[in-house]
Amino acid sequence: MIGSMYDGVSGLMAHQQRMDVIGNDIANVNTVGYKESDVTFKEQLVNVIQSPASRTIGKQVGMGVMVGSISRNFKDGVLVETQRSGNLAIGGDGFFQVIDAGGNTHYTRAGDFQLVTDGNNPPADLYLANSNGNYLTDGAGAPIAFPANDTVDFSVAIDGSITRTDALGQKIAMGQIQTAFFDNPGGLLSTGNNLYDEVPEASGAAQFGNPGAAGHGELYQGYLENSNVDLAREFTDMIITQRGFQANSRSITTGDEMLMEIMSLKR
Repeated sequence: MIGSMYDGVSGLMAHQQRMDVIGNDIANVNTVGYKESDVTFKEQLVNVIQSPASRTIGKQVGMGVMVGSISRNFKDGVLVETQRSGNLAIGGDGFFQVIDAGGNTHYTRAGDFQLVTDGNNPPADLYLANSNGNYLTDGAGAPIAFPANDTVDFSVAIDGSITRTDALGQKIAMGQIQTAFFDNPGGLLSTGNNLYDEVPEASGAAQFGNPGAAGHGELYQGYLENSNVDLAREFTDMIITQRGFQANSRSITTGDEMLMEIMSLKR
């Protein structure tokens, strides 16, 4: 019964971790570009009392449970129309590449960009940046910049090509947004703020291409990708996790009662 109590403790810890993941998913149900996480369990250890042999199946007792994996589910979220020119959404596979103030590269599915100034007075350029101040890059990995004194509007085509409208109403080509594709996006390192970092040995190296090309989803201006959290599924998983937690708690209580019975035999 001592072993069953420790098994129950491992069950409590594993189910608590799963509950933490579910709670985080639910908290981010309205976070732009958020991807839900899935949790799996695995048997922790096995005590082999007798190995299987000819004409016997042996005796093997499990010694608890642990979290096997916590993986991101990169299925698409619903695209929501915003009619804002800075908002971009990827319909399909791919990530936006952004760079922070230190020049570090990150990847994201959140396309809530807007034009910001370069900080000069008067400003020389305008950049497409997200809420963290990270700049969206073009196909060459450079920040997308528009002349501040000669940009009235801009448009992004479904293939990522950028065109701006100058003060005279002329359309001027401004470059190309390319999206990044990873062989295993589940191997990306989540760093918060809707950002992911490349881990070559796990995610594979970033492969760039124009939106709409093989392996790259199309680009939609004036849309945002909503969180892909399925609340019905999350609430169901929450109930199952709660019941699992209660069952493991009960196994600890029962083990304790059996131990008390043994201790009372001396009386």
